[in-house]
Amino acid sequence: MKKVFMAVIMAVSLLMLSSMAMAAVGASGVYMETDLGSGWWQYDYTLNNTSDDFYLYSVYLDFAQETTFVGLSLPEGWEVDAGEPKTLFAGVSTFDPGYQYDIAPGGSLGGFSFKVDYKAGNLPFNAEFDNHQGNFDTVTGTTAVAPEPVSSMLFLAGGAMLGIRRYLKK
Repeated sequence: MKKVFMAVIMAVSLLMLSSMAMAAVGASGVYMETDLGSGWWQYDYTLNNTSDDFYLYSVYLDFAQETTFVGLSLPEGWEVDAGEPKTLFAGVSTFDPGYQYDIAPGGSLGGFSFKVDYKAGNLPFNAEFDNHQGNFDTVTGTTAVAPEPVSSMLFLAGGAMLGIRRYLKK
């Protein structure tokens, strides 16, 4: 009976840990990085809005050095804002008066691709929000590399095997 009770506690704990707690206002950006050769690096971003009731409409990336920024593709309704020919920051924004392109609370949007002339890696960012009732907010953060699916699956499989092994020994 004690083992069944512990198994139920473990299952409930795992379910609670895997659920995402929504922040009041927050955003994250994950990317895939590709070496294009000749000093150029491509970044493919997905932006996540982790807010409760604010819509994400603008994100600016801060580069560590002056860089040449080339926008490759954007989702519909979004525009690039970057200095030319060199810049220390670049942003993507949507200023649609109907708000149809904003990233909704709890939502995400991919398809933001660009290339720069150095390996930028994780970048600090500023994200701007609007609750569509005249209230605005801004948060800062740092982008992160998107985890590779194979690595995550191996990590989970290894953890499960250790748990099963420990359970069977008892």
